[in-house]
Amino acid sequence: MKAFLKEYLDIIIYTICGILIIFSSYNIIINIKHANYINNKVTVSDIDNNFKKFKDNVIKIENFAQDDKSFDTVLRLLKNDGIYKLLPGDKLGYTDLYHLNNYFIDSLINNGYISNLKINEKINNTIYEKYMNNLIYDANYITRELENNSNYQYDVFNNKIRDTIVEEYQMILKNYLDFSYIILEMCGNL
Repeated sequence: MKAFLKEYLDIIIYTICGILIIFSSYNIIINIKHANYINNKVTVSDIDNNFKKFKDNVIKIENFAQDDKSFDTVLRLLKNDGIYKLLPGDKLGYTDLYHLNNYFIDSLINNGYISNLKINEKINNTIYEKYMNNLIYDANYITRELENNSNYQYDVFNNKIRDTIVEEYQMILKNYLDFSYIILEMCGNL
């Protein structure tokens, strides 16, 4: 009877060890795929509509800023760094996206809009508060995603890992584009 229980216990222990080895192997494979995705980069495309629209909006803001000097700081911040300086064919990694998003929050929102345009008496800012709050929320969401290094997600339905760097780039580009639309709207309402 003791021999039977000992053999039965050995079978249970070997089964548990086998399950642990399978689980560990699965995690190793996922980590190898994750390491490959960390090195992925998104390529800036000239044919991307949002990229072209953003550059066109900056040119329109520049035309308005010639008449009204209150938009000079925002225009300078838009043209100095960020998306505007990118060239077609540039490759962006996760750290680049993180810096683009931080530039958007720190420079464009805090220094450009809040410091310069929000205190301008000529502009009715109550209209734009909701839009700016949405942009700030989106930018903070992107920052959290990038800080958590969530550069891949496991898609249960398709049984594959999906790379999110392109999605995060598109969200950052959309924030820049929406910001330029808000500034254009402000320019037009003066």
